[in-house]
Amino acid sequence: MGEEDYLDVAKRIVVGVDGSLESMKAVEWAVWEAKQVGASVEIVHVDVVDDSVLEHLDYTKRIEREVLTASVRHASAWAPELAVTGHVMGPPTIDSLLDRSQDALMLVVGSRGLGSLRSLVLGSVSQACATRAKCPVVIVSATATLA
Repeated sequence: MGEEDYLDVAKRIVVGVDGSLESMKAVEWAVWEAKQVGASVEIVHVDVVDDSVLEHLDYTKRIEREVLTASVRHASAWAPELAVTGHVMGPPTIDSLLDRSQDALMLVVGSRGLGSLRSLVLGSVSQACATRAKCPVVIVSATATLA
């Protein structure tokens, strides 16, 4: 992406969340950066299973939706003046995040996901996004601090 292309990019920072500490830190970083550059924040949560499966798993569906709701609330608490939106998308995670961030200023993700097996799967998300995204990617660790 050349310098002139940035002029046409929507002033929008996309941040992927999964409910992990790293993803909450990614939200905080994205909000901080959005305030610096005058951008909005779009928070994206990708369900672990297809929506057709979630329809039969009410508890799982509520938990999946709560991840997004909590993340949007967290962002709004950090910067009430900021435009924050949230979107739930279906799997696969990497493709969904890349799709949402295609015309974004940047994509922000946590360095690792939730524990156990999910951590292995989501840990690869940040790496795949960094290599395949059409925009800059920021990977935030749980120990990240803001200036």
